[in-house]
Amino acid sequence: MWKVIRRCVPRKKVSQPVYTRDMKELADEFNIFYTSVGVKAAEESKKIAIANNLPSVQPNNIVLNNDTDEFNFRPVSSYEIQHKSCDEVKRISTKGDRFQHAWITDNKLTYCEKTGYNWLIYEEGEGMFCFICRKHNTENEKNKCKKFNLQAGIRFKRKAVEEHANSQQHKAAIMCELINRTSPFQAELDRKEQKNDAVYYNAFLAIYWLAKEELPNFKISSFLYVLEQLGLIDMKYFQHRSAGSFREIFLALGYQIKSQVAEKCRKANWFGLLCDEVCDISNQEQLLTFIKYVDPQTNKATTDFLSANDLFQNSQSADANTIWTVLNKQLEDSK
Repeated sequence: MWKVIRRCVPRKKVSQPVYTRDMKELADEFNIFYTSVGVKAAEESKKIAIANNLPSVQPNNIVLNNDTDEFNFRPVSSYEIQHKSCDEVKRISTKGDRFQHAWITDNKLTYCEKTGYNWLIYEEGEGMFCFICRKHNTENEKNKCKKFNLQAGIRFKRKAVEEHANSQQHKAAIMCELINRTSPFQAELDRKEQKNDAVYYNAFLAIYWLAKEELPNFKISSFLYVLEQLGLIDMKYFQHRSAGSFREIFLALGYQIKSQVAEKCRKANWFGLLCDEVCDISNQEQLLTFIKYVDPQTNKATTDFLSANDLFQNSQSADANTIWTVLNKQLEDSK
């Protein structure tokens, strides 16, 4: 009973003694210790930081100088050191999380072996996105959320990236990607979209050449077929082969050429007009206008076709007043 009572009595707090040592002796001792174990301590600190997802601390070149004659210190227990270390880890862990750019090229974290993509994308000021999920517009099956797709992931944790890699949303996107690669229909659609610009360029160039050589318009379809047989197999993707489509293409080419001619005339400052009244196949009065100017690029006199206007569009007769009105309007539109 006496022993129990005695143990319950609180012990008196004993103050830690303060020791005094010569500063030069302590500085020399510390410098020798820091030189011998500094490199090893830095390596251990880096390993611990990586394991706990903390920023690594690089040691500085610390050297104690003999500035004072005495250095006061007190002994510190292992419990106090451990307690302070835990507080430091907690303080660092409560800081705002930051995106680690090494995650983008980390094959163990963000590389998909099935698709061959490093799928993680980071946009400054927004957050993290998944390339595969955005490509196929997948969503969470439960809450219909589109995290890493339309909504950026802002939880900058390695665990958050791993959770998305194992989510059903990400797996569904991978499945869509694999289906697209193995499906012949999807492959055909992808190729058509990929070659779209080249196909339109070749078609417009072929139609322009026919017009330049004054060949009949109804030969366009057969000419495109010949190009396809000569090796331009992608011309089969050009489906606009009706008479109305060809007419719109001719109008677009004519508008572009007219704009280029008008630009050259504005730079030339001086030009001459040649106008003539003719009838087309339907016996309608048309005013054909040619323009002659000095090309500022070649410094040579050049004659180009400017316009063809219907004289009876706003008038009952093709008299001088009508011709002047149509010509004046044409020049105003060409400015």
